Amino acid sequence: MHFQKRFFSRAGFSLVEVLVALVVIAVAFIPITGLIPLGLRNVQVSAEETHAVHILTAVIQDMKYARSSDLHSTIFKISQLPFNGAQQNAVNRIWIDSSWNTYPSEKRPNTMCYEVEWEYTSVPPATSLLPVEATITVRWPPPVHAKQNYNISGKGGEITVLASFRKP
Repeated sequence: MHFQKRFFSRAGFSLVEVLVALVVIAVAFIPITGLIPLGLRNVQVSAEETHAVHILTAVIQDMKYARSSDLHSTIFKISQLPFNGAQQNAVNRIWIDSSWNTYPSEKRPNTMCYEVEWEYTSVPPATSLLPVEATITVRWPPPVHAKQNYNISGKGGEITVLASFRKP
């Protein structure tokens, strides 16, 4: 039998090829991993804004559907209702926590709360058919557990809307 010597090339990668591949991967992944904290902060800010919009909508609906004979609104127990107790240019304030509990402005709890402030900008006479108008603002501080030195987000926020309440 006749055996022939065959020369096979080495299988595998050289050390230089492995190092070049690691550098390429590092150059790609390091900036991507740096974006993770930014994305998490943006998610938190979006959640806070969404919750604030829900609170704003609920407060407007609570005020809108309170009867003029009611002393307080049904959900948030607001006593300065558009058609019962509204005083032009008077600033009213309550605090609402994430569980939808309401606190008067002087009894703010130490938990994460949303401040709801409204001012009636136009209160026509009771005999008028014109709507009552109010500027309603929802503000929120940074979360209690958050660091104080934010560069991008976490400073809290504010949403303001001009609401119009028509007589039922």
